[in-house]
Amino acid sequence: MRSLLLSLCVLTSCLSAAPARSECSRGAPAAAAPRPQATGLEGVKITPNPWRSDRNGGQGVRFGASVGLQWVMVFSASGKWIRTLYCRCNETEKDWDLTNERGQPVRSGFYIYLIRDIHGRQARGTLAVLR
Repeated sequence: MRSLLLSLCVLTSCLSAAPARSECSRGAPAAAAPRPQATGLEGVKITPNPWRSDRNGGQGVRFGASVGLQWVMVFSASGKWIRTLYCRCNETEKDWDLTNERGQPVRSGFYIYLIRDIHGRQARGTLAVLR
């Protein structure tokens, strides 16, 4: 448990270094919409959690939010970066096929996710994978 808390602290310090890539920022500016205050991202839903191979073998994990997502980063419980999933402009859901950046399946265990929406708000949490 202590290592998980330490990993969350390390992730918090990495927030400012997280990628700022967004298709929304390219090209013409978006329609003038009121920008929400920079509080935490709410309404995040991860399904299924826990992911179990005996019940969910044919599908991955879906990250969802009530507003457009910018990216989802996945880390191991020890804080090792696993994968970054970039989202299209105003995409409110993003699927993860439970593979790392090289396309290899991840192992059973706990994973930490960090989600950022198009307004810069962030949320983090844990996800269990049982193979």
